[in-house]
Amino acid sequence: MKKKIDIPLFIFISFIVCTLIALIVCLCILWYDMINKSSSTVVASTYPSPPVIDTPFQAEKEKVEIIVVPLNHGGMQQNNTSELGKLVPIPEIPKYYIKINCSANTITVYQKDQLGNFTVPVKAFACSTGTATPRTGTYPLTSYKANWVPLFGDVYGQYGWQVTGHIMLHSVPYTKLYDKSSLTYYNYDRLGTSASSGCIRLTVADAKWIYDNCIVGTIVEFYSDPNNPGPLGKPETQKISGNYRLRGWDPTDPDPNNPWNT
Repeated sequence: MKKKIDIPLFIFISFIVCTLIALIVCLCILWYDMINKSSSTVVASTYPSPPVIDTPFQAEKEKVEIIVVPLNHGGMQQNNTSELGKLVPIPEIPKYYIKINCSANTITVYQKDQLGNFTVPVKAFACSTGTATPRTGTYPLTSYKANWVPLFGDVYGQYGWQVTGHIMLHSVPYTKLYDKSSLTYYNYDRLGTSASSGCIRLTVADAKWIYDNCIVGTIVEFYSDPNNPGPLGKPETQKISGNYRLRGWDPTDPDPNNPWNT
């Protein structure tokens, strides 16, 4: 006769074997997970931080001053008060106010009087406005500005500064980017008349003056008065189309390579 298997013993042995198998599987899974985490950490650490992407349109850096902040605890001031506090931006107050007479195509720049009001005219520029130029309203200059800006019609302007939307202050356009000898001289001859699509065109010298001397937040006011260009009048503009050798350059451009200077 065959010997009967002891059922309770068989169940106990099976339970032990299954438990051991399950334990081994769990240990393998845990080991595999630890290996993956370790490798992913190493790989991530080998990649550099994302670079800061530079753009050609940069806001001007804010000036800051260092403030010494004494530390106080429980109403008692620390003896050491030489620790530097946080950097606090110094708010810049616009020095000038720009008024654009769209009918006369003239810009007048004002500075403050003794009472702090912008009533003293200091500069006048001939310009070219256009059909899309605002006829009324005031707008602060934005932080969108650059030495060269792309314009409608695949042309480019020097010393561009956004006023509002697509409306910018800039030089007379050029047909080639960074090429100061590619001036659209026929547009230069039209300064002082309505000739743009909407931007405000200026000579290079005048656009550069605004670019260098004004700050973000300077107010630009648009108005129309065909009978009065402004308190300083309307400056005369030079005609350059007849000079075939030099007309590719803006005569007012301070670039040392400007052939008008020689």
